[in-house]
Amino acid sequence: MYLVEETIVRDPATGVLTVTAWLLLEFIPGEYLTTRTEFVPQIPAVLRELHAHGLAQSDPHSQNFVVSDGKLKVLDLLFFKQPFIFVWPRDVIKVEDWMGIPFPLDGFFERLVYRVMRIKMRIRKFFKR
Repeated sequence: MYLVEETIVRDPATGVLTVTAWLLLEFIPGEYLTTRTEFVPQIPAVLRELHAHGLAQSDPHSQNFVVSDGKLKVLDLLFFKQPFIFVWPRDVIKVEDWMGIPFPLDGFFERLVYRVMRIKMRIRKFFKR
């Protein structure tokens, strides 16, 4: 990711600052998972690798994964300001619910955090009715 240009202008009449930035992203040629479904079972392993490096996807769906050069690549990565313990369960739950892929959980702590997040999401959904 490369920041190409950033412009900051102060309006002399109002004193308001206007910030304009252009962001140039690397183009990754490839196909979305909608056309390359044989790579879908790799999603849990790819997300687990991201989580090991403190990254999360936060919106895992077929348009955020690309198959390029025979490898599964993830788009739209996020760095989180909140503790990571609250972020990775969302990836796991979305993969299970939206994509129908079972996500293996390792250890007591992972299963506990996952269950707490599931309960939290159910409570939130209940009160949105």
